[in-house]
Amino acid sequence: MNEKTPKTIEDLSSELFDLEEPIHDARQFAEALRMIGSSDSLRGKPGAAIEMLAQSLILILQDLQEKREFLCGLAIEIKGGAA
Repeated sequence: MNEKTPKTIEDLSSELFDLEEPIHDARQFAEALRMIGSSDSLRGKPGAAIEMLAQSLILILQDLQEKREFLCGLAIEIKGGAA
């Protein structure tokens, strides 16, 4: 590995860890939207549409979170090997 690799890996790892909070926040907002969409006051098409969009957003965010966790683990593994 060249001299720049450990710094690049450290930067990558840091950026990936920084993604955790916004992903978590967006998931919480999507969960809240899903709850609103399924409430008694929004029964019917509008509520079902909100609930469906929120559920889709939750699934996308779960996938992003899993990918972020995988990449963080990979960066840590590589960083450990570069030390």
